[in-house]
Amino acid sequence: MKLSKILSIVLATLSVGVSSRPTTLSNDVQHVPADIRDEPFKLGKQKLQLGKTYSFQVTWTQGAAGSTTKTTSPIEREMKKTQQGYGFDHTGIVVGEVVKVPVGQKYELDFKGDLYHLRAKLEGSGQRAWYKTWVESVPWDPKPTPKTVTALHLQEVSGKWEEKAVHANTAASEVSTKNGNRWQGKRNDCAEYVKAFEKAL
Repeated sequence: MKLSKILSIVLATLSVGVSSRPTTLSNDVQHVPADIRDEPFKLGKQKLQLGKTYSFQVTWTQGAAGSTTKTTSPIEREMKKTQQGYGFDHTGIVVGEVVKVPVGQKYELDFKGDLYHLRAKLEGSGQRAWYKTWVESVPWDPKPTPKTVTALHLQEVSGKWEEKAVHANTAASEVSTKNGNRWQGKRNDCAEYVKAFEKAL
């Protein structure tokens, strides 16, 4: 993915709404598109430099926070209330580096990174319904989404980002495992996972 695409998200650090086909899951992960630009890449006064690594939090919201989450079961109502409290539907953390890739006889800057986040899937129904949680890491590859996407907490990461991200993910995964991989708002949820990841990174 071109660096300009990811930085158009990071540069703004504001909500960006785009139109695309609708999604059906309240806690799935979609991505935001961005304009391709050739200007220098900056975040405020800070330039993102070739060869350096960065991390940033990403949040996704469709409409008002929690508005697409059902209220059929007690756990779904808890999920909705938690999302409303956070002000977003889902969050994750991206870690990666600015690299140079050949394009024909020229080079372009690219952002090579991974998205880490805590997923939740509804199990059962009625009073016994619950959310099973697990950690997922996928290549960071923004795509169109009807959701509002916000980038926060841009930080430079020193050292080998892959190793640091794996370590941080392992540490943050305890948010889920220590809670029996059962979702619980403000204890075992996507936001708590990101906090633990940032702390371990």
